[in-house]
Amino acid sequence: MNRREPTIQTGSIMSNPTQKISRRTLTLFGFVVVLLSSIVYFGPTGWAEKREEQLTAEILSPATLNDYGPPSFLSTIVFPSWLLTPLSTITVNSTSQSPGVIGDCTLGEAIQAANTDAAVDGCSAGSGTDTIILPAGTYTLTTPDPNLSGTGLPDIKTDVIIQGASAATTIIERDANASALFRLLAVSNQNFGSLVLNDVTLRGGRSADTGGALYLARASTLNNVMLVDNIAPDGGGAIIANIVIVNNCSFLNNKATNFSGGAIYAPNLTISSSVFTGNQALHGGGALYYTQSNGARFDITDSTFLNNSSTNGAGGAIRAQGVTTIRGSLFDGNTSGGESGAMATSFVLDISDSVVSNNHANEIGGISGGSFSGAGGANTFLSINRCKISNNTSNRTSGGVVVQGGSGTISNSTISGNTAVMQGGGVFSSGAALTVTNTTIDGNIGELGGGIFFQEGTETKPLILNNVTITSNRATNHGGGLFQGPGIGAFRNTIIALNTSDSDFAPDIRTSSTFTSAGYNLIGIKDGGALHTNATGDQTGTAATPINPLLGALQNNGGPTFTRALLAGSTAIDTANPLTPGSGGDSCEAADQRQSLRPKDGDSNGVSRCDIGAFEVVVPQGCTTAPSGMVGWWAFDGDATDLQGTNSGLLFGTPSFVTGKVAQSLSFDGIDDNAKMPQAALLDVGASGGLTYDAWINVPQIGTARPLIEWNSGAGIEGVHIWMSADFGEGGQGPGSIFVNLTDTLGTHHVFSTASGILAANVWQHVGVTYDKSSGIAKVYVNGLIVAQQTLGTFTPQTSTDLYLGLRPAGLLAGRRFLGQMDEVELFNRALDITEIQAVYNSDSAGKCKPVATPTPTPTPTATPTPTPTPTATPTPTPTPTPTPASPAANGEIAFATNRDGNREIYLMNADGSGQTRLTNTPASDTEPVWSKNGTELAFTSNRDGNSEIYKMNADGSGQTRLTNINAEDSNAVWSPDGNQLAFVSGRAGNFEIYRMNADGTGQTRLTNTPADDFDP
Repeated sequence: MNRREPTIQTGSIMSNPTQKISRRTLTLFGFVVVLLSSIVYFGPTGWAEKREEQLTAEILSPATLNDYGPPSFLSTIVFPSWLLTPLSTITVNSTSQSPGVIGDCTLGEAIQAANTDAAVDGCSAGSGTDTIILPAGTYTLTTPDPNLSGTGLPDIKTDVIIQGASAATTIIERDANASALFRLLAVSNQNFGSLVLNDVTLRGGRSADTGGALYLARASTLNNVMLVDNIAPDGGGAIIANIVIVNNCSFLNNKATNFSGGAIYAPNLTISSSVFTGNQALHGGGALYYTQSNGARFDITDSTFLNNSSTNGAGGAIRAQGVTTIRGSLFDGNTSGGESGAMATSFVLDISDSVVSNNHANEIGGISGGSFSGAGGANTFLSINRCKISNNTSNRTSGGVVVQGGSGTISNSTISGNTAVMQGGGVFSSGAALTVTNTTIDGNIGELGGGIFFQEGTETKPLILNNVTITSNRATNHGGGLFQGPGIGAFRNTIIALNTSDSDFAPDIRTSSTFTSAGYNLIGIKDGGALHTNATGDQTGTAATPINPLLGALQNNGGPTFTRALLAGSTAIDTANPLTPGSGGDSCEAADQRQSLRPKDGDSNGVSRCDIGAFEVVVPQGCTTAPSGMVGWWAFDGDATDLQGTNSGLLFGTPSFVTGKVAQSLSFDGIDDNAKMPQAALLDVGASGGLTYDAWINVPQIGTARPLIEWNSGAGIEGVHIWMSADFGEGGQGPGSIFVNLTDTLGTHHVFSTASGILAANVWQHVGVTYDKSSGIAKVYVNGLIVAQQTLGTFTPQTSTDLYLGLRPAGLLAGRRFLGQMDEVELFNRALDITEIQAVYNSDSAGKCKPVATPTPTPTPTATPTPTPTPTATPTPTPTPTPTPASPAANGEIAFATNRDGNREIYLMNADGSGQTRLTNTPASDTEPVWSKNGTELAFTSNRDGNSEIYKMNADGSGQTRLTNINAEDSNAVWSPDGNQLAFVSGRAGNFEIYRMNADGTGQTRLTNTPADDFDP
């Protein structure tokens, strides 16, 4: 094969010239690209870069693709022509394979019409990028296309979008009785054509070589696609591709019978929210595979890999040689007859917020970084953060994790219950610089080093442990907690205790003199196998008098991964290095495994000092006083009341109040939920000397860019906005990052972002953003720590518009919403400092002290003097005025509720019982009518919208209007004497309290706040 360097296609693209951005770099499909005078643009397949006339780019560091057998791909990056030309639509009306019946439009004919830009049979002519509408139905292919050997449908030679009705109802399949072997669909030429495939199932493809269902030589995208029971002998059971984006897809029981990549064989993969189940490969990568010249670029987010297998190669689920990034994903039940039950990677593996469990291999049960045959080396790098690696098994070395060659870090993770017949039940490290911090290694089993086995370390490749808990591991020989072979290592602020060895030799630790204590460690039993020298602060026991660190069970103690809590009386509490945590050297880590800030006063002696091990004891405390300068505080304790000012939120969609970090929180569904605070002077924090936004958030996934807070007029005025997981080119760093755009009043963007992987899924995290106008410095805090800081200069942020939580109402990605929970959202008109941010974070579930309403004093009774009698004057006759028509209430009419019609409705009748008239008529229950003071309106309670809400209507039953809209029970409304307000009872806070609102439903405010129930205003 002739190898070519990557190229960029250019074309004429119209744009808004005011959006131009200066020269910068963009990572696109794994290639580093420099864009000149470019702007950010979001198209059908995601964010792109463009400029007004010509999009030009130069490749700085192209990833070179080597031969891997057919197909013979060029490594080409393409900007699809949907940016260049208009779209056309071709609708399929026949499930037959081409040619079908004269006058109809089959799928094959639709592809031909798109390719030729001419009408074919009953299909309309294509033009530019074509959308083929594929209605529900089963499209069975019985023979290969006569013009494309080995493929059932015509070759796609233009840019095509195939749009099915749904993956459940639109199915493209090979006839199971077909005699010929063929895949289903192809883009075979590397120079033209691309495919976006939406809402379709591809089933039963049988290729004679590669790509059982799809052969994609050009960049392509799959959305909501199922690929089931496809087979290719030579790799890519379902797909062989060059560049492919996979979103919300399912791969089930696909096979590469003679080679690798049971589901996909491709060098450049972006996978999100997808499921791979039961895929098989004879060699490596039961699901995904690519190993040529460090060329793989796998980016996997929020996805699941279940029961995939490789028969005799490496990687039950994944084998990759290149850069592999995994966020928020699950690997369970995958197996390999060779190495690495879950994943075998070399060069770079960065995995975070993921679970790797119940996988099995002949060697290396879970994760390997640079350890499968022919891999490893100085360039290998492995990063594991906030992961749970548990119950994986190996017939040889390493049940859990292997780091071999190069370097690696394991942080904020739990490695538990893994088993290896030989060395390293939990972790096996050989010839690598491995640093382990804030990690619990518990309950693993191995012959040598039940918890950790380490060998061949050098001065430049040592094993370093800091704030690690290594407990309850077992060695079938010795070194139950840690076994050091030849090599160099050091540990500090670490617990190694409660481990066992079947030989009763070195149950906790087996080290040589080249292993160094940097102090403040706790070793349950040191005598026997530990030859290192004690250092300052070390606590060491013996077989006769072991030290028990007094630990709780391995469980969820908060945070993203399981920990073992230090119990009262533990000698590990407040006895680690007294240096300021996070200050470097031999100090403790700045936060513990749960991301709780160190140090705490765990023994309540008035002095804060960090604890030994991965867990920092937090003594419960009361609420903290809110910092000064607060202008808005939305606690979401049953409503969207602003506890600090008068800018209560309006709720849209169906957000619900659920258990939060502090009392209750507001849960957003990511579909139609959001909160809005109308424009107000107090909320214009950009006009002040600085600003701070902070909130607790809990999100179920981190793979999708979503808005947290945004000032936006909805009509062209874009203001300050803060997003999570932003992946657009203006500066977002993708999954788990926090993106800040402090747009100023002139429309200039001032952007910066944290790194990716900062946020975790399914755990409460405190997020804060500050900007100080005088210094020009902006900062992002997560859990009290500064995770990004940048000097942006002095300007006035645009915050004079409406304020939205969880919604972008207008602009690029308009309609994108937040998914998850928000709690304790706050705004300040100044930049809080780190001590203030940390005080809010440290208040934890106690939160900030709520303002206490000042009760209205009861007036002192004053005696009324007896009046002196006044002579009665003779009355002067007064003309009788023309009477004003009386309201129904003034006429003595009675409103009441009755179930005479099967459900409760509101009726009106005269005082003598006559004239009974029904005012409401719904299938629901309408009750509790009450007259307004002027007798022109009735307030009432109704469950017509699913739960009990307050409504009002005119006296004749017209104008029925809902006043409350909350996922709780509102009832018992009464009018104020002036008729301008209503008091009512609501259960939105978790118990019944008294609220008030204006007569139009605005300004809903809680009046009582007690643990008891308050009724009957």
